[in-house]
Amino acid sequence: MKLLPPVLPGIALLVLLPLGGNAGLAEPPPSNPYGVPGMPNPYTPGQQNPYTQRPVPIAEASQPSNAKLNARLAELKAIRAKGGVVPEKDLDAKLLRRINVMRIKDGVDLSLLRISGPLPWPSTLQASAYAAGRKQVETLLPEAAKQLKKGEFKEQTISDLTRAVNGLGEKLNQEINEMPPTEFLEARRFLRGLKETAEVLRKPNVRELYAENEDLAKECNTVASLLRYLEKKELQFALPSPGDEAAYRELERALAP
Repeated sequence: MKLLPPVLPGIALLVLLPLGGNAGLAEPPPSNPYGVPGMPNPYTPGQQNPYTQRPVPIAEASQPSNAKLNARLAELKAIRAKGGVVPEKDLDAKLLRRINVMRIKDGVDLSLLRISGPLPWPSTLQASAYAAGRKQVETLLPEAAKQLKKGEFKEQTISDLTRAVNGLGEKLNQEINEMPPTEFLEARRFLRGLKETAEVLRKPNVRELYAENEDLAKECNTVASLLRYLEKKELQFALPSPGDEAAYRELERALAP
């Protein structure tokens, strides 16, 4: 074996190091670029994965819009428990109609059933390939909310809505290799929310909870009355319906010390 000239002693070390025990220090690319257990990997073996850095978990990406409101709700409860006074600050009924609540015990979320405008479909699901499924959901979801409000609910509506959402999900999975992971994940989360909404409709207390959401603006006109209502019904703030995020920020300001 021919040795390198002594004038370049460091090169031999640089060349030999990758072939020694330290060669395995480089971590292999993650098998799951989404960071979500069970999520299929769209990258075939040997294909470059642009998401080699650790993905930010969904829970860390952004704080839910209801988290600050529920934290402030806990503070107000603590003030009352210690004998303090909760302010009788006025609250606008129009604002409270855009606020969603849910039971502390079961966490049933009706935000998509109380949406006032069109569904905010992710850009991926706005493609023509999903048009038929979108149309079904856009017809069935308002119909489900209407039936729920009247108390005349039909099982067929739930079944048809679930079938339409599942169909969109199957189509999305078929095209997983055709889109960036971020777009796939956004669409998948949206469909998961729709599916959970359909499942919520089968819960025995869903009509009562829907009525409690609708009565929020009727029963509460001050911060103190809102606190009393939520405590009496054992409710907390749920996620906002799409498009109502600004109302949540306004309520945060109203509840601030």
